Amino acid sequence: MRTLRILFVCVHNSFRSQLAQAIANQRHPSILKAFSAGLDTSRGINPLALAGALRHGYDLSSHHVTDVFELYKAGQTFDIVVAVCSKDAYERCPIFPGVHKRLHWPLDDPSAMQVSEEEKAYLTDKLIHQLEEKIDGLVTQVIEEKQV
Repeated sequence: MRTLRILFVCVHNSFRSQLAQAIANQRHPSILKAFSAGLDTSRGINPLALAGALRHGYDLSSHHVTDVFELYKAGQTFDIVVAVCSKDAYERCPIFPGVHKRLHWPLDDPSAMQVSEEEKAYLTDKLIHQLEEKIDGLVTQVIEEKQV
């Protein structure tokens, strides 16, 4: 069985894409080798994402932000690219050569919400569950399509 290279992209690579990378690598290491990157990597990983990840058994402590255009310039290749951000950001992502599947999962960034810290933590937990379901569903789909 072949391991698929998957890239999760969001605007800052500080929240959604970082969580998606950790979830994919931990839940499906024999099927997916996940990476994450962003369009504007001027921020570090969001502390809300770090805390939420730990609550669910994921560790982002070794992660760092990566510029999607640097991966592109370096000639990195991916089987699947998933944008976990707005439609505008999705449309600004570079098209990587050889990508078999390009997906858009428009997920909200809890850190950008104008709500209490408690509500942001709840929304982070909800986001993690959404990502787990979407990633598990994607793995089921690629297995059924015999891409692995």
